[in-house]
Formats: sequence, C-alpha cells, structure tokens
Amino acid sequence: MQKKRIFDEANNPVVRQSDLAEIKSMFAELLAWQRSADQKFTEITQSLKSTNERIDTTNAEVRQLRTELNTRIDTTNAEVRQVRKEMKLTRSELGGISKSMSYALENEAYRLLPKLLKDKYNIEVTDRFVRVEIQGEEINIFAKALKDGKPVLIVGEAKLRLQVKTGRGQTGDDVFKQLTNKIKAAMTEYTDMEVVSLLVTHYVTANFLKKAAENEIIVVQSFQW
Repeated sequence: MQKKRIFDEANNPVVRQSDLAEIKSMFAELLAWQRSADQKFTEITQSLKSTNERIDTTNAEVRQLRTELNTRIDTTNAEVRQVRKEMKLTRSELGGISKSMSYALENEAYRLLPKLLKDKYNIEVTDRFVRVEIQGEEINIFAKALKDGKPVLIVGEAKLRLQVKTGRGQTGDDVFKQLTNKIKAAMTEYTDMEVVSLLVTHYVTANFLKKAAENEIIVVQSFQW
C-alpha cells in the first residue's frame, strides 16, 4: 500500500500548495534581484554619463587652454621679435654714437697732438695727421715726423677706452694686435723708416699703461692736451 501511494503522488499532475509557495518565493527573489540589477545598471549608466560629461568638459577646457596658450605663445613670440628688433636698432644706434665719438676723438687728436708730441716726446710732425688705408688696414692716426731730427712714421689708433680685461668684449691684447697689424702694413710701403706706435684715448687703466710701456707704445689721454 505504501509503495502505491508514493507512486500516485509522483504522477499526480496537481501541484501541491507548498510547492506553489516555494515557487512564488523564488519568483519574488528573482524579481528583487532583477530590480536591484536594474537599479545598479541605472546607477552605472548615470555614472558613465556623468563621467563622459566631465570628460567632455575637461576636453573642452583643455582645448580652450591650448588655444589660450597658443595665443599667448604667439603674442610672446611677437613681443620677443619686437624686443630683438629694438635691441638691434639700439645696438646700431650705440654703434653709430660710438663711431661718431671715435671720429671726434681722432679729429681732436689731429689738431692737438703735434704740440703735445713736440713738447713731451721731442717728436715734430712734418705732415698733417690723416686717415689712410694700407694693405687693407685702416690706419686712423698716420703722419710723417722727426724724432730727435731723425725721420719717423707715426702709426696710431684712437680708442675711447683702453683697458686690459677678461671676458666678453675687446681686450688690451686685441688692441695691441690691431696696432701691430697696422704697423706691419705701413712698413710694407715705408721700409726705411722707424715707426712710432701711438694710442690716443679718453681713458686708460694703469695695467694697460704698463703693458703699453713694455711694448714701447706711446699712450696719450685727451686730458693731456
């Protein structure tokens, strides 16, 4: 009898009340999980949307910053070019002023050197001072003279300032070298004459004067005439 009853229950198509309750519970859990999944999906979608908006905003800000940076770079480059142009013009103007002052010093020397050389060094200028070019060398102070009655050739250079220095700019050695080159050029045409080396300046340092004396170069400062 017992075996018969179990068999009948297994083949009975009618669902028991307990099974229906279990199915309902499982379905309710499934619905709850689905709602939770939908909520999480909505949250993730919203977060992605918010992230994309922030990315779009950041990209727009980056593009704006790049545009502003490029504009500033262009403006800065234009300003740098203008400054360079003005500096070049300033250097050109300063160079022109320096050259004008050098010419003025030379012209003053032409007028006043003869007396000073005669009184202090017993050198009598027989020809007026001139600027000449010999063998490609420009000689700013050039004249024939007599020293102790002996014919000599005066070869000189006028510089606004004479000093021995290190670093950038012209050094005393450069001046001595230039003067030596001018003397060598002059001696190619005046081979039988002694050369008197001369430097004229507004200001000269003590160490330059010492080196000039060692090289037997006469240095005349403008306050001396």
